[in-house]
Amino acid sequence: MQVTGSSGASMGGTQKIKIRGVNSIAGVDQPLIVVDGTPISNANFAGADQADYGNLAQDINPEDIESVNVLKGPAASALYGIRGQYGVIMITTKKGQKGPKKVSVQLNSAFSVERAVNFMPMQNMYGGGSSQTWRTLPNGDKYVDVSVDESWGPKMDGTPVRQIFSFYPQDPEYGQLTPFVPHPDNIKDYYETGYNLNNGVTITGGNENSTFRLSVNDTRVEGVEPNTWLNRNNVGVSGSLDLSKKLTVSTNINYARNNASVRRRDRSTVPATWCSGSSVTWT
Repeated sequence: MQVTGSSGASMGGTQKIKIRGVNSIAGVDQPLIVVDGTPISNANFAGADQADYGNLAQDINPEDIESVNVLKGPAASALYGIRGQYGVIMITTKKGQKGPKKVSVQLNSAFSVERAVNFMPMQNMYGGGSSQTWRTLPNGDKYVDVSVDESWGPKMDGTPVRQIFSFYPQDPEYGQLTPFVPHPDNIKDYYETGYNLNNGVTITGGNENSTFRLSVNDTRVEGVEPNTWLNRNNVGVSGSLDLSKKLTVSTNINYARNNASVRRRDRSTVPATWCSGSSVTWT
């Protein structure tokens, strides 16, 4: 199984999962995710502007996962038909434990820091453009050619020129000539120090005939790119009750709420219940 995160996946981008390699020309060969018996889609929710809004599977709280099993081939198709043609990932969440009547509380907290490193070496001698001959405005001012995605233009030797920002009326140096010099750390300086803060609390309990579990998790992520962040809240509730020795009623509800700004594209604050289910078990 191959798991690939898109650019900015930790900030809400799509996590792509491939079981036994690529199985579709169109690239829609995502496995079916089944959480406590409830199937959910792992498809990407892309907007009309092709912004990557992620998928539902990544909203599962890792602290709630008890076990993960992967089904592939005939085993997946036999259980879930055409929906399982590209495989099935079965996730079982944690539940309360039967036993003497008691309640336990567990706190979880994690903090991590990330930085952008290993930048590729770049030349700092020639500027933008495909020709070392300066382009000029009608008044004779030289300007940097940004009509092509190349950096083999004139030498950056301090020549006074009109740079791209000088054409914006809102810029303080609008209409001015500025020295054409290299900025060797311009890409490195763009990135910031990101962090990931995760806090959660879990309350579990039960007795000889019933169990319950409540989990609340708060995730706050600041990306390495400016103005990128993600706030995620998860609430999970599960419970079971033995009505008799042969009849058990259980329920499981998971709620995820995301609010994010990724690559300057805002994702609205939209509460979404991605998985809920209840069952009656006869044994």
